[in-house]
Amino acid sequence: PLLCIIIIILNTLLVKCLRLIIKEEKKQKKSQEQLYQFMEASVIINIFHCIIYLLYLVNVCILENGIFCSSVHKTISAQRLKIAINFIDHLLRIFSGLTQLGFYITRLKMNNADNYEFITKLPNIIAYKYILKCFIFSFILSLVKIFHYRINYFISQKEYPMLISEDYELKKVVYDESY
Repeated sequence: PLLCIIIIILNTLLVKCLRLIIKEEKKQKKSQEQLYQFMEASVIINIFHCIIYLLYLVNVCILENGIFCSSVHKTISAQRLKIAINFIDHLLRIFSGLTQLGFYITRLKMNNADNYEFITKLPNIIAYKYILKCFIFSFILSLVKIFHYRINYFISQKEYPMLISEDYELKKVVYDESY
C-alpha cells in the first residue's frame, strides 16, 4: 500500500510535467507532441491501476480464519467490489499495453520512417483517437471478467465471491448425489 501511494504521488507530478511539455510542444509546433500524449495516457493508467490495487486490499484474506482477515470481505458489497475491481484491473492492463503499442509505433515512425518499408506502410496514429479506440476495445474484451465470478451468499468453503466454475462443480456434485 505504501508503494502504491508513492507511485500515485510521483505519477501525479509526472502528469503535471507532461502537460507542461505538451503545452510547449503545441506552441513550438514540434512533432513529438503525440509521444508525450501517449506517455501521459500511460501514466494516468498507472495512477488508476494503483488506486484499484488499494481498493482490492479490502477483499484480501491472508489466512482462512486468521487475524489478518477483514471482516468486510464476506459481505455482498465487498464481493461486488471485488468483481468490479477485477474487471477494471483487466481493462487497465489491456488498455496500458495497447497504449504502449501506440507509443512504440509512433516512436518507430518518427525515428526510422525512411529506413524500413513496413514502417512506411503503418498508418499515422492520432493519439487521442487511438487511445479512445483502445479504451473501447479494452472495455469490450474485459466484459468477460464481470461474468467470471458469482456472489457467494452461503457456502463458507468457497471463495468470496466464488468462481463460476466452482459454482458449476458444486451444482454438479449436488445433482449427482441426489440420484
